[in-house]
Amino acid sequence: MTFDRAIIRNLGVERMIETEEITRQPDYLSIIKNLYCPIDGCTARLIINRRSTGKPYLSKHKSYQHSETCFYFTNEEKLVQTATEYRVVNGGI
Repeated sequence: MTFDRAIIRNLGVERMIETEEITRQPDYLSIIKNLYCPIDGCTARLIINRRSTGKPYLSKHKSYQHSETCFYFTNEEKLVQTATEYRVVNGGI
């Protein structure tokens, strides 16, 4: 899921910003650390990515969840990749 805009929360101040504007900001490094879901009351952090065309887009940070009241909230469980199990067996050499 991608987003066209985000909320910047920094030092108690919140403001909406469009994705294309983020890369043009003089305080870019500070902004990318403080991007959140644009839905009121949601605390999910967003990260900025780039498509192969160079166009930026926003997506949810993998360590954060959307609030249950957020439009983007999903209650799906993530599939866990199974790890290969190795057993040590005495070869009798």
